[in-house]
Amino acid sequence: MYCILRIAFRNFITACRAHAAFFYLSFICLISVLVSILYIQQHAYSVYKDAVSTWKETKTLYFSCKDPAAVHHIAAELSDSPSLPKAAVISVSGGQYCGLYWDRSQKEDVWHTPYGRFFTMDEMEAGAKAAILSTGYIGQLPFEEMDSLWESGIEVGGVPYKIVGNYYLETADVPEEVYRTEPLCAPIVIPLKTFWDGGFSASRFRCEFTAPVTAEQRALLANLLQRYDEIHSLSLPETSNRHTFVSYVGGMASSTLIVLMALVSCMNIVLYWLRREFERYRIYRICGAGRGQIVFLLLFQILFLITLAYLCAYGIARMLVSLMPAGIVLPLPGILYAGIYLALLFFIGAVALIKAYPRVLRGRILDQ
Repeated sequence: MYCILRIAFRNFITACRAHAAFFYLSFICLISVLVSILYIQQHAYSVYKDAVSTWKETKTLYFSCKDPAAVHHIAAELSDSPSLPKAAVISVSGGQYCGLYWDRSQKEDVWHTPYGRFFTMDEMEAGAKAAILSTGYIGQLPFEEMDSLWESGIEVGGVPYKIVGNYYLETADVPEEVYRTEPLCAPIVIPLKTFWDGGFSASRFRCEFTAPVTAEQRALLANLLQRYDEIHSLSLPETSNRHTFVSYVGGMASSTLIVLMALVSCMNIVLYWLRREFERYRIYRICGAGRGQIVFLLLFQILFLITLAYLCAYGIARMLVSLMPAGIVLPLPGILYAGIYLALLFFIGAVALIKAYPRVLRGRILDQ
């Protein structure tokens, strides 16, 4: 084995020297195509990761529960857990009231209020007696009460609350799916701390984490919630998203196809360089070399050429990651880099063997 490896390496160096122009042309073309392929993959991967990080399904926990005390206990346990991502938005609701916490340092774009404003962080952290009303709730009030609402506020359980804004929700009969997807889903929305301090009861819980939940964190959530028999309509965060994966594949498919066509053109140059070595292999066959040994020698040349080109392309692609603005490209997982390399080896190796078969590998060489 050592002897044939030495012959293969010596043949590669000899071929490079004998046909230096074609070697350099093949090498440069391969690097150019590979850099393009890796750049496209890194850009598509960046888009995919951004979509996953912003996709609510990978970050949102929702459930209904018949026991208000259990909802309160779970909310406190999730907020204090160091094993889970920080909660960006928490909402609990029961009947006419919704308690809301919105960490504006983690999720700056707050819910749209067509009139007035959203809660400030001070109001949410202090448990202020402030409220946001739904448009449906305001629309049911008498006109004279509606007109003075912003100055006089409302009373909730005999306690006066200041009205700071409103939001769009026309119906009081909210479907379960709306509770699952929207953090504001009750006629009267108050800060979460105010909700707990006021002794309000919650039958629904929704939490949107700051980051996508991993498989281990999802299992931790499942184990935690299994302890409560009253929970139903449970929706755990997804650890992957088929829609974002489809968009990732679709986003890179057309560009990758164009680059692959360029790779096919580049293959003609590589094969022309390799075909000049076929006569050497015919002589080896005449001297008694087996078909397997010829295949090894041919594939070794391809392996060496592709590996050199891929390492150079990999270095350039990783350099682009550091030079490009944030969010344009991201390094791929190692398994994807390895997969691209192996696919390239298989493709070029298969084409080279097909081309070599009629001239070097078919039948007995002395009969040709």
